[in-house]
Amino acid sequence: MFLIKNLLFPVLLTLALPAVAQTDTTTFRTEEVTFWNQPDSVKLSGTLTMPNDPTRKRFPAAIVLSGSGAQNRDGVSPALKNGPKTYKALAEYLSARGFAVLRYDDRGAGASTLGKNPAQATGENFARDARAALNFLKNHVAIDAQRVGIIGHSEGGTLAPRLARQSDDVAFVVALAGTGVNGGEVMIRQNQLILRGQGFDSTSVETYLREFYTPWVRQVQLANDTASLRRTVLAGLNRLKTALDEGILKKFGFTPVAEKQIVAQLVAIGHLPWMRDFMTHDPAPDWQGTRCPVLALNGSRDVQVDADQNLPAIAAALKRGGNRKFRTEKLPGLNHLFQRTKTGSILEYTTLKQDFDPEALRLITDWLRQTLR
Repeated sequence: MFLIKNLLFPVLLTLALPAVAQTDTTTFRTEEVTFWNQPDSVKLSGTLTMPNDPTRKRFPAAIVLSGSGAQNRDGVSPALKNGPKTYKALAEYLSARGFAVLRYDDRGAGASTLGKNPAQATGENFARDARAALNFLKNHVAIDAQRVGIIGHSEGGTLAPRLARQSDDVAFVVALAGTGVNGGEVMIRQNQLILRGQGFDSTSVETYLREFYTPWVRQVQLANDTASLRRTVLAGLNRLKTALDEGILKKFGFTPVAEKQIVAQLVAIGHLPWMRDFMTHDPAPDWQGTRCPVLALNGSRDVQVDADQNLPAIAAALKRGGNRKFRTEKLPGLNHLFQRTKTGSILEYTTLKQDFDPEALRLITDWLRQTLR
C-alpha cells in the first residue's frame, strides 16, 4: 500500500495476518504447474489442488486472482514474508470439499517471470495472465472444462468481470471485495473511511478530500503528465494550508520536511500505467457484459472497498445486462480480508487470529455446489 505517514493511497493489497488454520491434507492432492501468457511473454507458475477422490475423473475448478501488488501463489508479498498463506488456505478448503483450484504466483513473484515491459503492465495484462490460467485448466485431464470459473479478491474481483465479459466460457465469478465503480471513486471513499477510523474529525477529512485528494484523483483520471500533476498537487497543498490549522496538517503528515516528498510521490504514483488504468477503468460495463452466475461478497466493515458503494453498483450493472443469476451480500462484521473484526481498521489486520471467516467460506462453498451441480 502507498503510505506517507498518515496520508493514504490505494490499499487493494492482501496484508500480513497471523498463521492460517490447517486443512486435512489427506483430502486433496497437489500438482505444481507452469503455463504461459504468450502475448506478454510471461511464464506463470502455480499449484493446482484437487480433491483426493478416486471415484471421480474430472472436477469443477476455479482460478484464484489475487489483490494488487506482487504476491506469490499463497498470497504472500515480498514485503510481508512472514504473512499468512491466505490463498493456499482458500484453495485447500475448497479442494477438500470437491473443487479443483489453481493459484499462481503473480508476475515477478515466486517462480513467475515479469514478462516484457513490466512497468507498463495494467489490469488488461493481468487479465491475460488469468486467461492463460483458465486455458490451462480447461485443457487439464482432471478438470471438467465446462465448469471452470474465477474467484477474485479485491483487484482480482475487479479483473474477473473483465475476463468474463471477453468470453462466454467462464462458468462462474466469485468476487470477494471486488469493485463496482471506477478506482478513483473507490480510493476517495477508502481514504474517507480509513481517516475517520483513525480518529480524524469529519470536517477535516472532508476538507482534505475536497481540497487536496480528490483534485489529484481527477487530474490523474484526466491526464497524467508531470506538469499538470505537479500543479494540481501544489495547488491542493496551498488550499489545505489555508483551510486547516497547523496541528491538523501535521496529523495528516503535511510538514515542511515532508511536503517535497509528498509532491514527488503523488506525481510519480500518478504516472504509473497500472494506477491510471485502475483509477479510470469503469467496471460497470464488464459486469453488465457478464452472463455467468455471480456471487459478490463484501464485509460490512471493509474500509478498503466499501460494500455500500460497490455491491449496489455491481448488482445494478448485472441487472442492466440481463443477468439474473447473481447474489450480492454484505457480510456483517467482516473486514476487507473477510476476517471477523472489531473496527475494520487496516491496523487491526495483523492482530486478528482469524484468517478467513468460516461462515464466509461455507457460503462460498455452498453457492458453488448449488451453481455447479
